[in-house]
Amino acid sequence: MTIHDSHTNHSAAAGSSLSSRRGDHGVTYVELLVSLVLIGTAVVASLVAVRATTIAIATDRDHTLALTWLLSAADHVQVATRIPCADVDTYVAAAQAAPRPSGLSSGSIAVQSVSYLQRGGVDEPYTWGPTCFESKHHRSQLITLAVTIDGSVVETLDTVKHDG
Repeated sequence: MTIHDSHTNHSAAAGSSLSSRRGDHGVTYVELLVSLVLIGTAVVASLVAVRATTIAIATDRDHTLALTWLLSAADHVQVATRIPCADVDTYVAAAQAAPRPSGLSSGSIAVQSVSYLQRGGVDEPYTWGPTCFESKHHRSQLITLAVTIDGSVVETLDTVKHDG
């Protein structure tokens, strides 16, 4: 009987424990709301990251295509006849003869500046400046090319033209 009584007491305690657990099934509305907010935040963060990546890829593509175009234009400028004391307009036609790379739908290429190798005196170092003092020994021109896309300069490239 003692065994039976103890079994009964144990069984009654287990029954009361089960009945208290049976009332706690499912989730509350607060738990559901918190989980939806967390999932929504994760989805929005993922979409923002995808958008930022897409913009970065497009910008990188534009810079790469602009540089390709500049290199082609620099080749065209190098092949063109060197004009002593040239100005910006001198090499525009040569630069613009470079074909626009496929994939670059808009933009323009221009000659930004032409500088000349010069120095202030015999003991002075050579520098690039706007004044032309070309002679038999000083016939170098620094030509700066630029690609503009959507109104802003994307890439620039300097090329040195020299003959003789």
